Amino acid sequence: MNWNVTYIENENYVKVTAEGAFTLEGCIGMKEDFLARDFWRPGMNILIDYRLTTFSNLKLDVLRAASAFHEKVGKQIGNGRMAFLMKSLHDFGLARQYQIITEDLVPSQLYVFLDEDKAVQWLTNADL
Repeated sequence: MNWNVTYIENENYVKVTAEGAFTLEGCIGMKEDFLARDFWRPGMNILIDYRLTTFSNLKLDVLRAASAFHEKVGKQIGNGRMAFLMKSLHDFGLARQYQIITEDLVPSQLYVFLDEDKAVQWLTNADL
């Protein structure tokens, strides 16, 4: 899995675009990457765009391990909003499973979207 990290300064959120086959190692590496960026501060909002990512044969144990890593770095991620942008209902369902497994373990708010405009609106509007 490859990814690109961009700080959208005018709207104060981080966008990560991931592509290729989803792996636990890639998921961990991606989070370690954005957490190490100079602009990163705990509590920042983040959009992870998985529309170019494939989730073939993804097992529940991989989702649980990804969740455990998120819990481990939860204080570094902070209490901001994290939006997952998915390309299909199947992928949306997988991301929802991750959300359900993870949301009570971490301070950040997690939400899954199929529409980028709605995801960005949720990230940038504290009233939603």
